[in-house]
Amino acid sequence: MKLIVGLWYLVDTPTGELELVAHKGLSPAFVGCVSHHEADSRQAQLVSAGKLLYIHYDDILASTAKLWQNKYLRTRACIPVQRNGQVALVNLASHTFDEFSINTRNTLEAIITQIRDVIVRFRVEEQLRQTTEHLSVVPYTSEAEGDFAAK
Repeated sequence: MKLIVGLWYLVDTPTGELELVAHKGLSPAFVGCVSHHEADSRQAQLVSAGKLLYIHYDDILASTAKLWQNKYLRTRACIPVQRNGQVALVNLASHTFDEFSINTRNTLEAIITQIRDVIVRFRVEEQLRQTTEHLSVVPYTSEAEGDFAAK
């Protein structure tokens, strides 16, 4: 199956909003229209619900039909990537096939599961880095030092 369009969103954990972080096969105008989704958007709701969607072009949501129509797409996959809460959303599409085969679906889901684990690891590492930086700028004083200085 030839996939010509791919979008990868990360969820801003505090707000639940989606931010486009990677894409392939999209025009700058299209990217501008789909680069951000509010927490109450259909895309963000898909992530929070954890539901995989494989959509034939005729069933693509009316709100995005005009955008997708210009790409002559025949099928689309919306795959939430979750672990311990919201993490990301992957949108893939093809202009050569009417649907994703079971084998293609299984392969995509397996690959995305591995990528999910990498995203989680990067987020944990980033939180650790931020905590370490914060602790390195906090002045260290113990009660014993305070007592000594006062005497």
